[in-house]
Amino acid sequence: MAKKKEAEVKTSSEQEQKTQVQEGEKIKALGPSDEKNGATILRYKPMDGRKNSLDIQKGMILTVGDDIDTHEAETLLGLTNWQFERVEE
Repeated sequence: MAKKKEAEVKTSSEQEQKTQVQEGEKIKALGPSDEKNGATILRYKPMDGRKNSLDIQKGMILTVGDDIDTHEAETLLGLTNWQFERVEE
C-alpha cells in the first residue's frame, strides 16, 4: 500500500516540474483544442484582477516576465480548451 502512495506522490511532483515556468521562457499559442469551435482568440483575464485581459491569437508568442508572469504561463499551459507549447527563440 505504501508503494502505491509513493508512486502517486512522484507522479504529482513530475507534473509540477513539467509545468513550472521560468522568467524569460516563451510559450506559443497553438490555437483551440477543438478547431471546429470557431474561436479565433482566447481572451485571458487574470484571476487576481491586477491586469487587463489579454487577447491571445493562434501563433502568438508570449514571453514570461514581459507579457505574462510565471503563474499565468503555468495556467495557460494547463488549459484544456486552448493548446500552448514552450518554444525556444
